Amino acid sequence: MIAVPPTIDKPFAGQVALITGASRGIGRATAVRLAQGGANIVVNYLRHRTAADETVAELTALGVRSVSVRADVSDPADLHRLFDHPKN
Repeated sequence: MIAVPPTIDKPFAGQVALITGASRGIGRATAVRLAQGGANIVVNYLRHRTAADETVAELTALGVRSVSVRADVSDPADLHRLFDHPKN
């Protein structure tokens, strides 16, 4: 992967943001704002897969990489999988 340097209009270029609850509400708004700033986004969800997939599509349309990962942040095994996912 080629590193993208940050710029004034894309201060988060080359960074990855993992956002819990990013399929809806404040989490989704946060994901969109960070994507507008150039960050690639991991969309964490637990129950709302369709909403997570819609969020990923919206973020991808903004020109960043995005993926959704189902994980329960109260489950240690899920947390390990969630944090390992961006590396894959």
